[in-house]
Amino acid sequence: MLSRLIILGTILLPLAVMGQPTDQQGLCGEEAAADSLPPFPLEEFRQKTLQEGEIFLDAYTGQELSHIIAVTKTQCQMLDLPGEEDLKPLLSRLHQLASNVDSDQAELSSVAAQVSDLLLGDLAGKIEFGDNIIFAPHGIFNLIPTSLLLPDSRNITFVRVPSASILMDLRSSAAQRLPAKKPRTLAVGGVLDPDNPDLPEARQELKDLDDVYKGVTVVRPNGGGGVPELDKLLGFDIIHVAAQCIGDDRNAWQSAIALDPSNPDMMIRVSDLKEVKLDTRLVVLARCSSASGQVLSGEGLQGLTTAFLVAGVQAVVAALWPVDDDATGFFMAAFYEGLSLGQDARGALAFAREKCRQDPVFHLPYHWGAFVLVGEGQVEVPLHTKSGLAGWGRLLVLLAGAGAGLYFILRNYR
Repeated sequence: MLSRLIILGTILLPLAVMGQPTDQQGLCGEEAAADSLPPFPLEEFRQKTLQEGEIFLDAYTGQELSHIIAVTKTQCQMLDLPGEEDLKPLLSRLHQLASNVDSDQAELSSVAAQVSDLLLGDLAGKIEFGDNIIFAPHGIFNLIPTSLLLPDSRNITFVRVPSASILMDLRSSAAQRLPAKKPRTLAVGGVLDPDNPDLPEARQELKDLDDVYKGVTVVRPNGGGGVPELDKLLGFDIIHVAAQCIGDDRNAWQSAIALDPSNPDMMIRVSDLKEVKLDTRLVVLARCSSASGQVLSGEGLQGLTTAFLVAGVQAVVAALWPVDDDATGFFMAAFYEGLSLGQDARGALAFAREKCRQDPVFHLPYHWGAFVLVGEGQVEVPLHTKSGLAGWGRLLVLLAGAGAGLYFILRNYR
């Protein structure tokens, strides 16, 4: 694994796939430019990391120019875009419209089409798009709800990574892991306080996971105490966090999981993860928000998800904006159903989005567009459902009771 200090140092400003872009020939030719930071083994990345049908998009922002670098196993193209300040109004508007349930849907579709054309339009004729797009956002690009792009191509999935280097490391380590035959899930809730209870649907999420799937351990920290013992997270294939996750755009190192928002000692911060070595396959951060109430660049969420990847987690599911409680519960139930059906994390997320789209209550992009997958999209955690005999047994008892009651009624009537 790459040095943790080096990788964590890139959380605030993730490195582009081949360092800071300098010129197209240096980045997409056989050799990296002499002044690129750092030189990147492009051919190794293509041949050993990228798979057939994948395209890697590295989005780098600059003051004067921004760049999209597109890499496949056989092609490499670089697209010049306006500087970050010029991009910000359009990308921020897309984020604002998508994250508001009352937004005008026609305007949202129009702005999403503009962003899609800006990022992908000029590349469409130059590079062959596969079914899986791996997106490495930087700066303002973090705000883009990529699932709203290419709406007519729902078979295309977007997965995020902080950088190509981390993707290389993730796939190298994944090849050494054994399949999860009997997955174990840790479901973590917030503080259960009678005066300030955690959200009802968050509690229901934990209960549903425990009721439906095997190998689930539910934990709710008690009020007070110190920093949670992170070694207690070891040994689980999935960690589902129903507590509040705070992305601090102004200071990404302070991004945290707030097990008790009223107690600063009950937070797992980005800085707490730098010495941890987790063996977890998938972390699900079900509830995310901005520390300031205003999302500036998405760097806070980027910091939190990257920290988990650096700590050894293969993939992280998180949200770009706070989604209402009921919609989050519906989406998460569908996501875990997808995993139980044998989908990988990427497929399960697409499965959950489609279930939301088809639902009359949760069909708006606000309800499903926020959730993104960061890391290795092909990670598989085949959850096993509990036996349904108990439920059928209760039904049979009810039917037997009803039948007996009907028998005695008819007998007395005669």
